[in-house]
Amino acid sequence: MNDPRLNRRAVLSGALSAGAALCGRRAAGAPRPQFTAEREEDAILVKAATGKTVLRYARRAAPGGKPPGGDGACYTHPIYTPAGELVTDLAPPDHPYLRGVFCGWADLRGDKAGDWWSAGAKSPREARVVVNRVATFTETGRSTILRLVNSWRAEGVSVLEEVLTLTVSSAPASYVLDYDYQLTPPTGTPVVIGQHPYGGFCYRAMPGGSLVITSPSGVADLPDSAPIQPQSNWPAARWYDMTYTTSDGTVSGLALIDHPKNPRTSWHIARSLHLMNPCIVADAPLSITSGTPLRLRYRLVPHDGPAQPSEIGKLADSFSR
Repeated sequence: MNDPRLNRRAVLSGALSAGAALCGRRAAGAPRPQFTAEREEDAILVKAATGKTVLRYARRAAPGGKPPGGDGACYTHPIYTPAGELVTDLAPPDHPYLRGVFCGWADLRGDKAGDWWSAGAKSPREARVVVNRVATFTETGRSTILRLVNSWRAEGVSVLEEVLTLTVSSAPASYVLDYDYQLTPPTGTPVVIGQHPYGGFCYRAMPGGSLVITSPSGVADLPDSAPIQPQSNWPAARWYDMTYTTSDGTVSGLALIDHPKNPRTSWHIARSLHLMNPCIVADAPLSITSGTPLRLRYRLVPHDGPAQPSEIGKLADSFSR
């Protein structure tokens, strides 16, 4: 069922809050949209034509300093399947900084250094936040496209500028969510992402019964990745899928598809944390300069029923093109 907290609506009255521009429009001549977006004071909500919630993109941290708090802005939660099954988790007690679907690194250094992933184990953590500056959306008929401009800040200094295009569309028995990041240093100072077994684009699943992880090769039964051992990461693959079967027989899951033009990737996957993270810095650090922004693209497929490798493969093919 959809999260009851989403029933509250704080509609903006035209004033821009927190310095962020927030607006939306329907493409000229577009047919009745399959997906629509709604503005909230601190988020953008995307719904299907059925009225069911697809996702909520949070522009601000949770109120009152509650987890995920601080850096806990600019994430996607909840995400649902077409049947309304929740497939993301937010601020679980074991790791309260995990926030649905998000992007962050534990060791990022530019004009300032910081940890935008977890609890400051590798780099300073205090006063490291992600601030949404612009949030717009366009309804095209078959899809809704969100454009988010975010600033990664340390002690008030912008260390990295992020432009995220999030496109919501559909496929049989699933939604299709395309994340396209452009990451650029705001000054001439290069940004270095330190080597680390995890970090970057991350999916935290909502636990729900027995778990099966699938890859293009079939059921994947590797040991959990270890947080301090890069060699324990899972091998590169076009996609991995986490599917849960509840005690009442409900089956739902999410496939995460890696784009072939992303940097070299190994996967930090842990059943115990219900987490999938295609990591681009497990083997070596990565540098970003103002002249060569880092582009990262990922496709999420929240689905009802068991993973269908042939269908996920088709979506991976179309995404690659």
